[in-house]
This record gives sequence, structure tokens and C-alpha cells, in this order.
Amino acid sequence: MNIEATSKRMGTTSAVRPQSRVRQADRSRLRDGFAWAVLALVALAPIPFGSNRPFFWALWAIVIGVTWLAYLAAADRNTQSLRLRVSTLRPGLFLGGLVLAYLLVQMLPLGSLVGPVVPLEGPAPAIWAPAISIAPGATQLMALRWAIYGLFVLLVLQLAVNPARARTMLAGLFYVVAAHAVFGLSSLTQFGDTLLGAEKWAYQGVATGTFVNRNSFATLLAFGLVIGTAKLADAARGILVADVPLSKRIARLDPMMIVDLVCLALIVATLLATRSRMGAFAATGGVAIVLLLAAIQTGRPWRLLLLGLPIIAGTFAILLPAFGEGLLERLGSVEHASDDRLELYAQVLEMIAARPLTGFGGGSFEIAFPLFHRPPVSADMLWDKAHNTYLALWAELGIVFGSLPLLMAAVSAWRLTRGLKTAGKGWLPRASAVGCLAVAGLHSLVDFSLEIQAVAFFFLAVLGLGLAQAIAKEQGRTG
Repeated sequence: MNIEATSKRMGTTSAVRPQSRVRQADRSRLRDGFAWAVLALVALAPIPFGSNRPFFWALWAIVIGVTWLAYLAAADRNTQSLRLRVSTLRPGLFLGGLVLAYLLVQMLPLGSLVGPVVPLEGPAPAIWAPAISIAPGATQLMALRWAIYGLFVLLVLQLAVNPARARTMLAGLFYVVAAHAVFGLSSLTQFGDTLLGAEKWAYQGVATGTFVNRNSFATLLAFGLVIGTAKLADAARGILVADVPLSKRIARLDPMMIVDLVCLALIVATLLATRSRMGAFAATGGVAIVLLLAAIQTGRPWRLLLLGLPIIAGTFAILLPAFGEGLLERLGSVEHASDDRLELYAQVLEMIAARPLTGFGGGSFEIAFPLFHRPPVSADMLWDKAHNTYLALWAELGIVFGSLPLLMAAVSAWRLTRGLKTAGKGWLPRASAVGCLAVAGLHSLVDFSLEIQAVAFFFLAVLGLGLAQAIAKEQGRTG
């Protein structure tokens, strides 16, 4: 009797296991489909002028919302819970929720609590606004974008728990940048320096790709350069640490490395053609961070340097004369440009000092800055951006709430680097995310690339891939 019962139990188990494997394979294919949807979104978002228009903000909000509903419906149908526990996402969810909540507060009729906006100069009277935000419509749009970004990151986190899928998505992001680099370089050199086939109204003679602003394009290219460097460094780590003859280690290399090197060269060439000084500097900083992380990982940094530095130096030596002449010329005007920016920043700091706690409202910089704008800052230009994302956050949200996104970035950097040396297959996504954080942090000092939605999507995708691997390691999950 016991033997029969045991046999029945064994038979049931053997029947269930294949079914379980089939269901697991179905779930994996389903997640792969959503991963491709994310890559398609990131690839398409830069095409309509970097998606820097309210119409596209609404469009991507609908796309991401529908994608999330489809993902949740599929998970429910497969009796599948979310891949990462909410408790592990709590720091980011809490800080991001606070920012979103404050944006909503800024739209409430609480203007009497903060008093009028008093222009610094001229006969203009004090301006009373019904809400904390002097431009509630712009703040509403910023709240929409902030909610979109939150949903987007959460979706990437759920998809990228599997190391193989995370690496595949990261490779996809790299080739997306390479494709945009090819298009940007072709538009500049082969198609009459056009913007999506039309005549440019700004930044003639430099590569802008599908963006209006060269610096936003340069940030996207810098992200791609960081990922490509991380991919090659990850492959090089395998050569350096393996205890087998060098000839056998080289034979094990993936032939796709040749494709990656070509893509990397195209990205570098296009980055030089943007003539973006800070874009090149931020890219250099991000690449240096990745190489440092790889050197620490191998424990043999001198070998990595001997392998990596000649490749990098040779690439620049070949491409700089052909594509970097304009960038070299602009480097000579850094001092004059710095003076102009410092004068702008001084007036933005006056904005912040006028409302240090409440700010003028999310997305309201373009409306609020004219109240503080005066010579020597040029009146011939439309200053709709602060050209410094940190100052823009403090001017719009106040010092306290404007610092929360920076705190979120700091927490992310800590989670990405903690235990990185033992990350295994998760090293590549995590190191790429750290390098992209460095690029974003540096370029945001003098520009507004992360305020362009297509760039923000790409940055958040890379960050989500790295964080998913870091959090999955904390949870002990690998699939």
C-alpha cells in the first residue's frame, strides 16, 4: 500500500515537472516579447525630435500604460506574481512618490500661502498666482512625465531579473545607439545636413541625428559609448582572468566583438561630429568609470589597460582628424562660453533664492525665468531651459523636493556598486548603469539632456537593467 502510494506520488511529480517547465518557458517567451516592446519604444522615442513635445509625452504615456496593463494581465493569467518584491523597490518608490505628490500639491489653489512673485527690476507689478506653480499646466505635464518614467522603470525592472535577458536588452540598447549614430552621420554628410529630411533651423554643420539639440544627441551617443566599452571590457575580463593559454582564450572570443568595435567607432565618429564639448567630456568620464570597474573586477588592472588603451587611443587617432576638427575649434572658446553660463546661473540662483522651499512649479522655468532675466545674459536667445538640470530642479521644485531626484540617483549608485565585484553575469548591466549615471551627472551640470524624454527613456532603461540585477542578487534570484 505504501509502495503504491509512493509510486502514485512519483508519477504525479514526474507528470507535473514537464508541465511546470513548459509553463516556465511560456512565461520566459512572454517576458521576451515585452522586452522587445521596451527596446522598440526606446529606439522610436528619439525619432520625433527627441519626443520633446507634449503630444509625444501623451502618446508614450498611453503606450506605456497599455503595455503595463498587458503585462499585469499576462502575469495574472499565468498565476505569476511580480518578479521583484515591492519591499526591495521601496526607497525609489518612496522618493519618486514624494516628488509626484509635491507636483500635485503645486497645482492646488495654495498660492496665497507663498505670496506674490516680485520681479527684481522694472515697473512690473507683483504677480499673484492662484497656485504654488505659476504655470499649473506645465506642472501637470511634468507630473505626467514623472508618472510615465516611474511606470517605465518598474516595467524594465520586472523584465530584467534574468541575467541573460538583461544582457540581451543591453546589447539591443547599444545597437539602437549605433543605428542612430549612423543616421545622424548620414544626415550630416550624405543628405545635406538635414533634420529628418527637412532643413535645420539650428545647429547647422553639426550632427544632431533626430534631435534639434546637438547636446541631447551627444548624451545619447555617450550612453552608447559607455555600454560598448562595458561590453568589450566584459569580454576582455574573460581573457585576462582565465588560467588557460592566451591562444585558447582568444579563440573563445565572440565574433560579435568585431561588430561591436565597428559600432563603437561609428558612435565615436558621430559624437565628435556633434562638436559637443561637454558631451565628449561626459563620455570620457563614463568610459573611465567603466574601465576602472573592470580593472577592479579583474584584479589585474595593468593588463586591462594594456589591452584597452591602445584600442581607445587608436580609435581617436583615426577619427579625430576626420570628424573632430570642429570640436577642437570649440574647445578654444570654452572660457567665453563659461562666462556666459555663469552669468545665466547667477540669475537662476536668484530665482531659487526667491522661492527656496516651494519653487515656481514643475516645468515652469520658461515662464518664471523672464521675471529674473536681465543683462548681461543675452536677450537674443529664448532661455527656456536652465542649462543645468540641478538648478532647474531647485528652481521649479524648491531645494528640498528638487533634491529628491538627486538622492534617488545616489541610492541607485550605491545599490549598483555594492557587491559589484561578485556580480558574475550581472556585472555588465550594473557597470553600464554606473557609467551612464556618471555621464548623466556630468552632462547635467551644463545642459538639460535628461529633460528631453527620449534621452530620459534610454537612461532609465539602462539604469533599470542594472538595478534589476543588483536587486535580484540581494533577493537571491537569478531567473
